[in-house]
Amino acid sequence: MILNDGKLILTITGANDVAGKYRDTLTVSDPYSSTVMYIDYEILQNHTPEILKNIENQYFTTKGAKTELKLSDYIYDQDGETISYTIENSNKSAVHVNPNEGILYITALGNGEATVKIMATDILGEKCEISFSIYIVINSKEIDVYPNPVKDYLYVRPNSGKSVNISLYNTFGAKVFGGIVNAGPFTPYKLDMTSLDGGVYTLKTNDDDIISVVKL
Repeated sequence: MILNDGKLILTITGANDVAGKYRDTLTVSDPYSSTVMYIDYEILQNHTPEILKNIENQYFTTKGAKTELKLSDYIYDQDGETISYTIENSNKSAVHVNPNEGILYITALGNGEATVKIMATDILGEKCEISFSIYIVINSKEIDVYPNPVKDYLYVRPNSGKSVNISLYNTFGAKVFGGIVNAGPFTPYKLDMTSLDGGVYTLKTNDDDIISVVKL
C-alpha cells in the first residue's frame, strides 16, 4: 500500500497467489479513533495460452525475402496477459527468425530447410508450443530429386504445390514408372526403387526437366 497525496493506493498482484476469494482488512486510526474497512476481491483462475490455428509452412525462392506473422492470429491468452515468446530455429544459416512486439519476422538467408518452434509463456509460466517448417530454394530447378545416388527410395519434390507427371526410364530406354503424382515443397513424392536393378535411370517431368539418377 502507498499513501500518495492523501490517497491510499492498494495494489494486488494476482500472480503471487492462488486463485480464490480473499478479504483484506484495512484499519485507519488517529489518536482519538479508528476505522476498519474490508476489501473483498477475487483472483481468477489462470488459463494456459492456447493455439488458435496452425502456422502455415513458409516457402522462399529469393535470398533476402521476408515475411511477417502476427502471433496473436495463432496464439491466444484468455486472461488477456502479455505473452512472451521464445524461438527455436533448427537452421539459422538458412533463415533468420525473430519475434518483436507480437510480430514474428522471417528472413530467408540461403538454401535449406528449417523447423521453427515457438513457445508462448504467460505471467505464471504456463506455456504452449507451435511449430512450422520453412523451405528455401534459391536459383533452383522446378524439381528437386534426392538422394542421388539412391539405394531404395527416391524423393521428387517440386518447388510449388502441384500435380507432377513423372516418368522413369532404365538404361535401355524402357519406362519402369510413369504417372501423375501429387507433391509439393513440404510433401515430396516417395518413389520406390527397391526392386530396380542398379544402373543409370532417367527421370522426366511435365516441366521438361530431365534428370539422371544413379541406382546403387
